[in-house]
Amino acid sequence: MKIRNLFFQLGMIAILFLGVAAASENPGGKAGKTGSPGEGDCTDCHSSYALNSGSGSVVISSSNLTNWEYVPGNTYSITVTVSHSGRSAFGIGFEALKSNGANAGTLTAGTGTHAASATVSGNSRTNIVQSSGGGTGTTGSHTFNFTWTAPATDVGAVTFYCVGMAANSTTGNSNEASDYVYSTSQVVQPFVAQVQGCTDQSACNYDPAANINVGCVYPQQYYDCSGNCLVDVDNDGLCDQFEILGCTDASACNYNANAGLNDNSCYFPNQSCNDQNPNTVGDTWDNSCTCLGLDSTTQCVGFNVQSTVNQLVCSGDNIGSVALTSNAPGLTYTWGNGSTASSISGLAPGDYYVVISDGVCQENKGFTIQSLNPIAFTSQVTNVSCNGGNDGMVMIQPTGGVAPYSVAGDAMMNLAAGNYNWIITDALGCTHSATATVVEPAAMNVSVGGLATVTANSSHFYSTPTIAGATYVWSASGATITSGQGTASCVFQFGNDAVATLMLTVTNGAGCSMSDTLVVDVTGTLGVSELQNTNAFIFPNPASSEIVISSTQAENQTIEIYNVSGELIYKNNLNGKMVLSVVDWPAGYYSVRWSVNGKKIQTQRFIKENR
Repeated sequence: MKIRNLFFQLGMIAILFLGVAAASENPGGKAGKTGSPGEGDCTDCHSSYALNSGSGSVVISSSNLTNWEYVPGNTYSITVTVSHSGRSAFGIGFEALKSNGANAGTLTAGTGTHAASATVSGNSRTNIVQSSGGGTGTTGSHTFNFTWTAPATDVGAVTFYCVGMAANSTTGNSNEASDYVYSTSQVVQPFVAQVQGCTDQSACNYDPAANINVGCVYPQQYYDCSGNCLVDVDNDGLCDQFEILGCTDASACNYNANAGLNDNSCYFPNQSCNDQNPNTVGDTWDNSCTCLGLDSTTQCVGFNVQSTVNQLVCSGDNIGSVALTSNAPGLTYTWGNGSTASSISGLAPGDYYVVISDGVCQENKGFTIQSLNPIAFTSQVTNVSCNGGNDGMVMIQPTGGVAPYSVAGDAMMNLAAGNYNWIITDALGCTHSATATVVEPAAMNVSVGGLATVTANSSHFYSTPTIAGATYVWSASGATITSGQGTASCVFQFGNDAVATLMLTVTNGAGCSMSDTLVVDVTGTLGVSELQNTNAFIFPNPASSEIVISSTQAENQTIEIYNVSGELIYKNNLNGKMVLSVVDWPAGYYSVRWSVNGKKIQTQRFIKENR
């Protein structure tokens, strides 16, 4: 009796080990079951419990993959620990994928594991799975060790996908029942080396390769990085801020040899002056720069010259003018700019002098064309809060010129990202252009990934790229969420509907939301006799105006048509053949389901196109 019991116990242990192997295709685990985009997981066969429904876990760790950042070409130690209380047989499926679903780098098996391959979505994917018996020998948890060699070049983010299984260790596992399955993933980013240098573009030693700001060097005030003056009107190598102001015209009476920049203070022989003698008129600088006047009691009288000065209207104009008129005959006019006319025009801001003479007496007059404060503006920009939004705003505050102002041009509220332009007009009709740029944050990467065709009454894993700090809301029609709500990965249980629609809305930390929808075709399992007798078909396909729906099995047959959103848009009984107009239907994909006595027997798709 003891020997018989011993044989029975040994047989049960053998059944346990063989069960784990059989569930994952000898000599060990099965590839293509890591829960990555396009793949299922071990619950496809070990379906007693929903994915991640137990009290155990699967955890990925590494002793040398610091901060989950890889250096191209380096090899890293990977550890996967599967835990579940009381279990003593464990299995794993592990793979490393690029964003396009292809292998990332090279996986090398370790003790108790081996490499296996599966073709998924056109990509041959290499997995690390347990070898036959490689997941035993411990109770409560088991650790698998292997290595991953990163891609030879920077391929962007790499995602580790992993599924762990804790097999039933008490009743045997040959029927793949009572096994718990857990899944996890880990994103690994390319290592970015820290480069010290100046990151300020306005500095002389700006380094575009640096990402840590250290040691910026700036030019001396009033100079550029090459030591050249920023402002040097007379191009003498001395910045205008350091110039000595004064009269720089050597022919002037007050010429200053030390002056480097003319301050418009020059005065010349024959220009008017004041000799402080109240008994003289026509005081004038003579050729020796002495201020002389004529005796007003015996020599000269005033010329009674009238002047009209037209000032500038807008800053930057050169339309100033001075016009002189007099009843005195024979007067001559000599202006400081060399003109001998009684009037001068086209004047910019500045001082203008004229000597008026009748051949005996002369009178000097000076006039000033005033400079004006140019129109300027400041802008306050509120950028778009979410990619594709239109809540941007620009506030334009004019200055200078003459208030009040008007601003015309583009809108200033509810703005999308872009460049905007306005024209500022002051009270004198002077104008100035104003521009501003509104920017928006980058778009979120939201895309539901997973199988687009599944069988009825099956469970499958779907996911979207992870966004730090985001919230995830999944919903569906034609399917039920079994786990993963609120995370970037979700498991759906499909029923008997011909089409299921999976919907996801992701909201990031800034409150921006983006949604994506995946329409999944759900196909049933047909009996042999039904496959032979149905002979159901649709033509033409694609169609633009009408379709013919036909079936040789006419008894109690019902036709249902669903749009790409999974909505039922047409239902009717079928007796052999029907002609249905689709001319007013939107272009796109439609699913047609034949059923007999409420049981689906076949589903086909057709395309409605516009002509």
